[in-house]
Amino acid sequence: PYLAARIATGDNDLDSAMAYYKQALAFNPSDTALQQSLMLSLIAQGRFDESLVYADKLKEVPDVERFSRLALAVDSFHKKDFSKAEYWLKLSLESDLDRLLSGVMSGWAKEGAGEPADAMAAIDKLQGPDWFGLFKSFHRALIADAAGMSEKADQIYAATLQDTTAGGAAPETWMRNAQAYASFLAREGDKAKALSVLDQAEAFAPGKLEITTLRDRINKGDKIEPFIAGPSDGASEILLDLATALNRGGGEPFVRLYLQYALALKPDSDAALVQLAAVAEQLKDGEGAIAL
Repeated sequence: PYLAARIATGDNDLDSAMAYYKQALAFNPSDTALQQSLMLSLIAQGRFDESLVYADKLKEVPDVERFSRLALAVDSFHKKDFSKAEYWLKLSLESDLDRLLSGVMSGWAKEGAGEPADAMAAIDKLQGPDWFGLFKSFHRALIADAAGMSEKADQIYAATLQDTTAGGAAPETWMRNAQAYASFLAREGDKAKALSVLDQAEAFAPGKLEITTLRDRINKGDKIEPFIAGPSDGASEILLDLATALNRGGGEPFVRLYLQYALALKPDSDAALVQLAAVAEQLKDGEGAIAL
C-alpha cells in the first residue's frame, strides 16, 4: 500500500494516494512518515478537518511541524482562540519562509486579540532577507486598516505602492496592496485618489479584471467592503501572498498546500480558488481545474 500510495502521489491521483496511505497505516498505525504523508494529502485535497487528527499527532515532530502546527493554528483561528494560534505558530525549525509566514500570522492573531499596535510592531521587527519588506509593509497596512488606524494605514499603503522594485519580484502581492489601498480610499470618501491608485495598478499590470471591476464599482458609488474583514482573512491573505509568489513552476505541490490552508481560513476566497485552479492546470488535472 505504501508503494502504491507513492506512485499515486507521483501521478497526482491524491484520492487513491489517501486510500493507500490509510491501508498502510492499518499495518503500522504509529508510523509518523505515513501519518505525515496522509495529513499532507488530505490538506492538498481540501479535506482540512480530516487532517487535524494527524496534525495533532505530529505537532511535536520537528521535520513536519511547519505543516502540522500550521494546521492547528488555522483551526485556532477558526475558533477565535488567538493566543492558542500564536502558540502553534512557534516552530523549533524555521526557514526564512516559515519565519515570515508564522510571524505575519502571529501578527494577525495579536490583532484578533485586540492588540493591533503590538501586531504591527511584531511584524515590523521580523528579521529576514530584503524580499520580506513588501509582505511586511502590506500586512502592517492591512492591520492598521482593520483596526481603524486610518492615518497609519494610508501612510503604509502609500509607501508600499511606491515600492515597485519589490513589486517586480512579487507582482500579485503588489497588486493586492493597490486593490486594498483603493478600497480603503473609497471607504474614506477620497474617490479621486482611489481611482489614481487604480491607474497606477493598471499601468503596472494592464488588463486585470479585479482592478477593472473595482474601478467600475467606485465610479458607480457602490458600497466598498473592507479588503480584509478580520484576522482569519488576514491570515489567509499571507498564505495566499506567499503561495502566489512561490508559484514559479516546479513547486506546485507545496504551493497547493499553502493555498488550501488559505481556503480553509477563507472558504469564499475567489483569489485562492483561481490560484488553485491554475495549479491544477499546471499539474495536468483539467477536471480539477474546471471544478475549482
